[in-house]
Order: sequence, then structure tokens, then C-alpha cells
Amino acid sequence: MRVDRLREYLKPDPQGYYVITIDSEELAKIPRSLVESCIVEEISAKELVIKTRSRAIAKKLLILLKRI
Repeated sequence: MRVDRLREYLKPDPQGYYVITIDSEELAKIPRSLVESCIVEEISAKELVIKTRSRAIAKKLLILLKRI
């Protein structure tokens, strides 16, 4: 089941970015060095989008956020 969830999250968008939606509180769980290698966009006051072109970084983010 874990592999299926990983495949579901790790599909790049048409521009080639891996996109992960998080709450603003979850941003504190991610190390600064990892965040600096990504694009962080604010959707609303409580929601953020993290974009990265690196599959490895996207996988690390998902593990840190306990989504896989």
C-alpha cells in the first residue's frame, strides 16, 4: 500500500514539478535547507503549496510530513 501512495503523490504536474499541499503549521516541521531548495507558494492564509523538480526532495518532504 505504501508504494501505491507514493506513486499517487509523486506524479509531476505538466510543468515538471512535484506539488505537495500543506498547512502553514506543517512548514515548521520541514528543515530550512529543504524548504530553500523548493518553491513555496501561498494558496490561502492556512494553505501552502511546495513545488520541486526533484523527486528525491518530494519523497523526503512526504516522509517528514508522514504522508507515506
